[in-house]
Amino acid sequence: MPYLTRITIRLAMLYLILGITAWTLYWIDLTWEISVNLSALKPIGIHFITIGWLTQLIFAVIYWMFPIISRDNPRGDVWIAWFGLGALNLGLIFRAIFEFGLTQGMPQNVGWGLVGAGLLQWSGATAWIIVNWGRVRKTGANR
Repeated sequence: MPYLTRITIRLAMLYLILGITAWTLYWIDLTWEISVNLSALKPIGIHFITIGWLTQLIFAVIYWMFPIISRDNPRGDVWIAWFGLGALNLGLIFRAIFEFGLTQGMPQNVGWGLVGAGLLQWSGATAWIIVNWGRVRKTGANR
């Protein structure tokens, strides 16, 4: 299993734990009204579970298991995959910071940080797609 895949799977499992924790805190707050400010944990939890866990786990398995391109260059440009991993995770972290920060009284123009977080996530997912695009082909197809 490639090193990049191992790192990505570990990060995906971390986001699963963080997402479940965020959802649990959100539901505890909803049930016992601990703090109004914990309502921001709902979208953060959803994002961590869908993008951080599911999507990242899928990208890791694709990178590991899809057919190789050639013996010299089995998985394409590795730096693009590393960029994708970094951008996707940085976008998820920024999303959590700015989403929670806006509910804690940060100025409204900080909402532009959510736009930046979205662009980072889009860039990361696009990089993963680019690095794996050439590996999608028919079984037994000529290289």
